[in-house]
Amino acid sequence: MGNRLESEEGLGEFFDYVRTEKIQSFYNEYYARAQKSRVHSEFCRLVYGHDFCQHGMLDMSQLDKLIEVAQLRQNGLVLELGCGTGFMAEYISDKTQCQTVGIDISSAAIALARARAQSGKKKLIFETKDIEKLDYPERHFDAVISIDTLYFVEDLENAIRRMAKILKPDGFMYIFYHVHPDVGRGSDPASRSPLGVVLARLRLTYRTLDLTKENREHWELRREVLLKLKKKFEEEDNMFLYNTRMDEYMQNFGEYHRFLYIVEKDPSMQRRSHSRRAMEPHPAEGDGGSPPGSRRIDLRLRYGRSMRPMGPRSRRRTQR
Repeated sequence: MGNRLESEEGLGEFFDYVRTEKIQSFYNEYYARAQKSRVHSEFCRLVYGHDFCQHGMLDMSQLDKLIEVAQLRQNGLVLELGCGTGFMAEYISDKTQCQTVGIDISSAAIALARARAQSGKKKLIFETKDIEKLDYPERHFDAVISIDTLYFVEDLENAIRRMAKILKPDGFMYIFYHVHPDVGRGSDPASRSPLGVVLARLRLTYRTLDLTKENREHWELRREVLLKLKKKFEEEDNMFLYNTRMDEYMQNFGEYHRFLYIVEKDPSMQRRSHSRRAMEPHPAEGDGGSPPGSRRIDLRLRYGRSMRPMGPRSRRRTQR
């Protein structure tokens, strides 16, 4: 029995290693190419409003909304999960004067972020880490920010537990998250999503800011800009970037609901002032259930298909 358990643990470690290697390989190539590409820089400016070498769905209006809602304290300590090359972490730090720690699984991205941070002597720390293996001290951060990163985790509940553990008692999580349209056919898609179910099970109180309309507009603009720039990507010999971006569009993410979840670690603590406009209250009650039709957003794309669905199991594939 002992040998069997050891064997299973070894297989688990092996598959975790393969999964991590595939993700790292994809993002290392992505950031190496994107950092040098003039066409990709133009794409980011046209789609996101600024070239932060982004890979995701967050444009400048959503980033500024995050800063407005979070009201991060000067000299507070903030952790950003999946920071990429660190431009957004730097922007948040500059705007709020908080100290920001950015982590990413891509060593290439972190190397670029560190080089820039060291030259600027700013309140920035960048580290190569897996977001599922956070090893920071308990009650360490004032806020944890996750910008479209939780789709990649194997165990969503464990990831949220770890995030809550490293937050100070009066700390907040700010999580940008897509919800499949099947979930939205019922009432309250934010609470019926895999993330909403986990937050309820862990009895974490949260509010949401609905960004569904902005999300639809983002994806329509992305397709338009990509088609306009396709020839330039070809001339630059950077169809890897073009195909990556178009693959994302083909996942039909424009049909998804999108929310910013604002999660309190301990509601009994004195709450910081938050903007209440367009927010929906979601007090966590009970242990939640599996929302019908929920499934994981497929952001695996070009770095491999071995990642298992998070949250409730669903065999139906996302429409392409």
